[in-house]
Formats: sequence, C-alpha cells, structure tokens
Amino acid sequence: MSSPESNILDNFKKVSVLIIGDIILDRYIFGSVTRISPEAPVPLLKVNSELFTLGGAAKSVKIVHKLAANVMISSVIGTDWPGQKILELFEKNRVSTSGVIQSKNRITTMKTRLVANEQQIVRFDNEIQDPIDNNLADMIVNYINDKINLIDVILIADYQKGIISQYLLEKIINFGVACKKPIIVYPKIDSSLNYSGVSVVIINSEWASIITGISSINNTSIRNMGYWLLSHIDCQQIIFVKRKSGLCIMSPDGEFSNVSIKKKKPNLSLGRIDTIASLISLCISTNITDLNEAAISISAIMNDEKNDFGLINCEEPFSHQ
Repeated sequence: MSSPESNILDNFKKVSVLIIGDIILDRYIFGSVTRISPEAPVPLLKVNSELFTLGGAAKSVKIVHKLAANVMISSVIGTDWPGQKILELFEKNRVSTSGVIQSKNRITTMKTRLVANEQQIVRFDNEIQDPIDNNLADMIVNYINDKINLIDVILIADYQKGIISQYLLEKIINFGVACKKPIIVYPKIDSSLNYSGVSVVIINSEWASIITGISSINNTSIRNMGYWLLSHIDCQQIIFVKRKSGLCIMSPDGEFSNVSIKKKKPNLSLGRIDTIASLISLCISTNITDLNEAAISISAIMNDEKNDFGLINCEEPFSHQ
C-alpha cells in the first residue's frame, strides 16, 4: 500500500513549473594550502580540481527536475563563456533553454569559491545588478505567453541580479492573475515589498526581521512580522522559513501555524528556502491549496532521509568537473 508521501511525489510528475529569476554559475576551485605566498601574506592554493554547478534560480530547477516534474526556466544570461557553461549544464540534463535569453550587453553572474582543505578561503563574484531593459523583459513575457497553457504554477526566484525588474514583475503578476496561475516568490531583502498580487511569499525569518524591524524571538514576534508584511504586501499567504525549527505559515485573517522540519546537513548546492519554495510550488500545482496541508507534506518529504534533493557532487547532474 502506497503512503500519502509517495502519492504526492507521484502527483508531482504530472505538473509543470515555470521558474523565472537570476541564474548563477557556481564555480568551485578545490586545492590544498601548505604554505604562504612569497608575494603577499596570503595562502598559496595548489589547485587540484574545478567544479561548475548551477545556482540562483537554477537551484529550484534542480529540485523540480529531481522530482520528475516538468520544469521550464526563463532568464537572461550573457554571451560569455559562463553563459555557455550554463546552457551546456541545462542541455546535458535535458532541461529546455528556449526561455533563456543571451544578451551581449550583460555578463553572466558567476560566483567563484576557492576551497582549501575543505574550507572556503575566499569568494569573488562576477555580476551586474542593473535591471534588465524592457526589451529583454518583453522577451521573457513573450515566452510566458507562449507556454502559459502548459504551466501549472509560476515560481519567481529573485536573487537581485537584475532579472526581476519592476517592469517585468508587474507584467508577470498581471499575466498570472489574468490567467489564474498561482505565483510563488522567494525574494531577497531589498525587493520583498514589491510583490503585491502574488499568491505566496516565502521569506527567511531573519530577512523578515530586518525588513520589519521586529526581532525574531518567538511565535508572537513572528506573528507580528507577519501582520506587518501582510499590511504592506497584498498576497494570500506568507511562509516564514526559520533557521532551526521549520516553517511558520500566516494568512491575512491572522491564522498562524508551525510545521517542524529537521535540519539536514548543509551542502554546496541547495538551500532550505530553495527546496521549500520548490516543494510549495509543486504542492500548489497539484491542487493542494491548503498551505498547512502542503507544509505537512513537505515536512514528511524533507524529513525522510531517502529524499536527498540533489546533493550535488562531481558525479551528479547539473554539475561538471
């Protein structure tokens, strides 16, 4: 007899998720340090290997793809070699790149991490954060329009690298509302108040504390953060992702609930909020509209040690050594 969890996972295979946001190429350079450089008082890294993996909005692509749901991605990258590497990783894993636009006027966001003896010693970022121009935004909107009948839910992953411009955001929200497509978003701090009209906002409780000025101490303080955010964002529900104890879900009528999720060991590629946003999107797309029910399902899935959501190493999909 199948479990409710396995039934939910089977239903995921029947849906399509469109993910819109900033794609990041994560680059890891692994090596060892045995001495200090003679040129400056810094470690001298002897390089042993190099790993590329998809980050940013592509983290959610990994998770949705891992669960066998149909996933579409739309974004803008550069015509540079990191952009080409992103396309190669998607195509290698049979994820369509028809919604990924290359622009010679933008560079591809890439984060390079130097790791010595299993310890990250430095990170440097290649990026621009200026909003994409309206012509590029309209190309994304045209892609959405072409695929709208195939889409069950839209997930916006805003990493503040310029893809989710205010112009594009308004177009997506208006389009989603008109076509009755649920829109899920997990924003970074500076853009959290721009998402009026979406279905669900998923936010780290620490970021919410910074936005609202309310310390995240207990359920009462989180409830007060929820009231503050709901008074500033016209959305159906807010989900707080707490560092240690799971999720808090709050609706405009003040209904408030907690769901526990065990903390798994950290890894190079996937964050808790990316995983939760992806699973919430999948649950909603399978008509689990009660977020408390969805969160309980997510808790069961994430707490099951058999479900490893693509811990990426050199041999796994979406990475290349």
